[in-house]
Amino acid sequence: MGVAAQHLLQGESDYLEEDFSNPMKINELANYYINKGKVMSGMNRQKEAIDYFKKGISMFTRLTETDEALLRQLEQTRLNMISAVADGRNLTDATVVRLSQELDGYIVEFQKKSILKRAVLTT
Repeated sequence: MGVAAQHLLQGESDYLEEDFSNPMKINELANYYINKGKVMSGMNRQKEAIDYFKKGISMFTRLTETDEALLRQLEQTRLNMISAVADGRNLTDATVVRLSQELDGYIVEFQKKSILKRAVLTT
């Protein structure tokens, strides 16, 4: 394992935040644990790898169908934005402006869901 990967794993508690109210955070956390499982597997630490794979998969079960649909829409819009920029469009182009507004709308939706879930989880 590289020095950078070791540094990340050792400092995990400094940056890893388990926020179960935000679908984007849940998705990122799930992917983090799955990738950590891959690293552990590459180090022949199979028991730990399996534990992290299970932890990552369990994170995905926290996402509702609505969360997953919103994540797909967000990712597709992000890819469309990258494509528009790659095609040479600038920030004032109507397509780029529309895509940017879509992304903003999805982010606001995630923030609303996060606030609502946080309220439910703390009561």
